[in-house]
Amino acid sequence: MGSITDNGSGGYYGYRASKTALNMLTKSLAVDLEKEKIGCLLLHPGYVNTAMVGFTGSVSSEDSVKGLTKIIARAKIEDSAKMFHFEKGDVLPWKCHGETPVHFELNRRDDRILVHFPKFVTDP
Repeated sequence: MGSITDNGSGGYYGYRASKTALNMLTKSLAVDLEKEKIGCLLLHPGYVNTAMVGFTGSVSSEDSVKGLTKIIARAKIEDSAKMFHFEKGDVLPWKCHGETPVHFELNRRDDRILVHFPKFVTDP
């Protein structure tokens, strides 16, 4: 929805614009926080079967969260500003499919990871 190059259907102006803005916000955060060893990921949760899409999604919220959790668990600071697809962890061009930013912090002493999942990703 946040892709300029992958938009063949039009519509959804506000939603698409907000996803594109999340791409830029995440990239800017990644640049600004790099010196503090704080990274930002973009995660594509899939077409999740929620009320937001009229329960027409092809992915359960449980499967989406399982996939995203695996990606977050193996994330490294070098992954900052990259976009990952929930299913296989494939890296997608960050400008093509803006989805959910997830912020993580890696600390060499205790490997803390702070994660934020928006409501629509985890709602059944």
